[in-house]
Amino acid sequence: MSSQMDLIADCFEKHFDHYGFKKTSVDEVAKELRISKKTIYQYFNTKEEIYYFIIGKIARGFCTDIEGKLAEISTYREKLQLLLRMIFTETRNWLKIKDNIEFKSGHELDLLAFQNAYTELIRKFIMEGNARQEFTGIPVDITARFINGLISESMKILYASPKINVEDDLVAAAGKLLR
Repeated sequence: MSSQMDLIADCFEKHFDHYGFKKTSVDEVAKELRISKKTIYQYFNTKEEIYYFIIGKIARGFCTDIEGKLAEISTYREKLQLLLRMIFTETRNWLKIKDNIEFKSGHELDLLAFQNAYTELIRKFIMEGNARQEFTGIPVDITARFINGLISESMKILYASPKINVEDDLVAAAGKLLR
């Protein structure tokens, strides 16, 4: 990754947090960085792409932290269950923090960035669970996709009604896939 790309993204993140998505201007960010808009567009095509890049970095950091927290858990079934619960705990926290973004599709981009980041962690846990024979030869890719589908649909419910506890149903449904 380019350090110029990171500098641009960091400046945009500061502006998004301060002004919101809609009021953040590419012109203002370019001026602050003392670069041209053209330079920004060499790295990113749209403001949405910059937002996705920022959220992707945050999501990858989240997954690294979670993997460390789950290292002490002995079974991969438990790791996956706790991962799912942690995803929703963090999502609730994220929704509280990011409500001021004023960007309608922001939640969809958040979900996509986080989903892409933790897909690999889900795949890893399934593969390692298969290798330790905790699972009975579960097909890794399709099972990870099913779990991501369950997460995605559960997130839609959560975004619509943040007080609903969808985690229990999600963990139960994912558990049925992991036999």
